[in-house]
Formats: sequence, C-alpha cells, structure tokens
Amino acid sequence: MFSIELKRAFSRLSFKIAISIGIVFCILSIVKIPMYGGDILDNYIKGFVGTPFEHFIFFKANPISNLLIIIMPIISTLGYSDSYIEDFKSGMIKGIYTRQNKRRYLLSKYFANFIAGGAAFALPLVLNYVTLILIYPSVQPNMVFGGTSIMPNGLLSNLFYGHANLYIIMWIAIYFLYSGAFASIALCFSTIIKNKFVVIFIPFILYILVEGFCELFNKIEYSPQTFLYLSMNKNFYAILLEFILIFMITISLFFFGGVKDEVY
Repeated sequence: MFSIELKRAFSRLSFKIAISIGIVFCILSIVKIPMYGGDILDNYIKGFVGTPFEHFIFFKANPISNLLIIIMPIISTLGYSDSYIEDFKSGMIKGIYTRQNKRRYLLSKYFANFIAGGAAFALPLVLNYVTLILIYPSVQPNMVFGGTSIMPNGLLSNLFYGHANLYIIMWIAIYFLYSGAFASIALCFSTIIKNKFVVIFIPFILYILVEGFCELFNKIEYSPQTFLYLSMNKNFYAILLEFILIFMITISLFFFGGVKDEVY
C-alpha cells in the first residue's frame, strides 16, 4: 500500500510543479552569484575565494533565497497533501477501504505525503549544491579567509569548518524533515477541511503567524522561518524538538481523524 501511495505522489503533476519551482529558484540563485575569476591562491590571499559550501542557497542572504524560504511550506504541501481530499471526494477511498485496512491506508498516506513533501523541497537543494561543486573549487571554509555567513555562533559551526560537505548534507536533511512536517500539517487538516486550496495554504499561514508571535515575544530562535535560514540558530535541540512535536501531533491527528472520518 505504501509503495502505491508513494508512486501516486511522485507521478502527480502537482508534485512535478512543486519540484520545478524549487529548481528554478536554485538555478536563479547560482546565476545571480558573482563569479570570482583569477588565480585561486591570489583570491584567497586577498581574503576570499568562492566555494560551493559558502554559496549554498540558504547560506547567503539574497532576494531569491529570501523568497524561497518564505514559500517553503507551499512547495512542500503542493505535491501530495490534498490527496486525501481527492480520494474522499472522488469516492476512491471507499474502494480502498473494501480491499485494504483503514489504518494501513492512513499510515501509508501519511508517510508517502511526508516523503513527497520533503523531496519536493530537498531535491532542488541537492541540485543546487551539486551544481556549485562543479563551478567552484572545494576549498575548505576558513573562519578568517572566507566570505561565509556561518558565524562561530551558528548551528554546529565547528562541523562546517571541519567537515563542510557533511554540514551541507545535515542541513539538506533538516530541510527534508521540515518540508515533510509542513506537508503533514496540511494532510492533518484535510480530515476536517475538505477544500484543497485552504488545506495547502494552512501550513504557510501558520508559518507566518509563528514568525510574528516569536518576534512579538522576542523568541525568534523558535521560528522555523528564522532557524531554517542562514544557519543562525545555535539551539540544535529546539530544532529537533520542534520537529518531533509537529510529527507526533500531525500523525496522531491524521490517524485518529481519518479513522473517525465517515466515507459511506
């Protein structure tokens, strides 16, 4: 059942549109990066040499990355988060329940949606990073000679300066998990709201509201819109616990909401 749901998710036009939007942003961010020519050693002595680690899309503040981080929940939910509503309204869910256990269907739907939401946002980031590796020399970042925005108080900054590739992989994994979490929020609401457009935009609205409340109460480090950008949050536990909280709440509400949802 899970493999069928996953195949449905990846074959959907909306998923392809979501991932295409991310790819366009990631390509534009590379095109907009000034190319540093000349001798690499000469540039390094002057104080800067471009590297793929420092030019990763979310490690440099610019209008493209600013906009992408804002619409992150929309890209995440666009691919498959409205599929439960689609199954419900089309009557397809009735046929599924006659052949499959309801709980198995709901869990398969949840995890397929989570993976599709995470992939829609994370795969373009992988493309961004691989392209940067092909363009720039893989010179290990240096805290003194470099143009990086990863400051000493940034999240696990020692890992960045010691193992930059691993640091980028870690952040892409974080984006995957949070994108999946945003997609799960939308799917969770689909058991009580049967409007596709409303469900898709609910995570985005909550995302903006949380940012506003965190700014109001001077707790900006707990806002995903802040700690997912420029690696400025140094509280790894806040990022981890916030994800676990979203995951546990959404899977519980979707599962129990789906079990109680009358389809006949």
